Amino acid sequence: MSDFEEVVKSKTNEELVDIYVNAADYQPEFLALAEAEVVKRNIPLESLKSIREQKESIDERMLEIGEQGNVFWILLGFLASLAGGAVGIIVGYNFAYSKRENLKGEEIFYYNETTRKYGRWMLTFGCLILSLSFLGRVI
Repeated sequence: MSDFEEVVKSKTNEELVDIYVNAADYQPEFLALAEAEVVKRNIPLESLKSIREQKESIDERMLEIGEQGNVFWILLGFLASLAGGAVGIIVGYNFAYSKRENLKGEEIFYYNETTRKYGRWMLTFGCLILSLSFLGRVI
């Protein structure tokens, strides 16, 4: 008996239901064993499948909307951009163009539109001020 099998067998019905409903949080091998244990314990899968599908749909929509950037890092990025620092440019680029894969394997933006807009502004300010500082040193 594998370690996963022992762990799954020791779970309560509620814990198994939680594992089944939150499938994205678990390894496929563990999930398969948990699903087999749910069937073995005669827990009705049909109602759990609909709950799981609803949760995955909500998770997918939340991923597509994107995360709100941390206000502290946004402010720090703007300050660094206005100071002409490369840090502001890097933070701005990160906020504006970072991507991740959704559950379907498609690339989507990590941050929401508002945060991406702030990132583009940071990047623009940082590049502009850095360029002006180089021109000031050359002239």
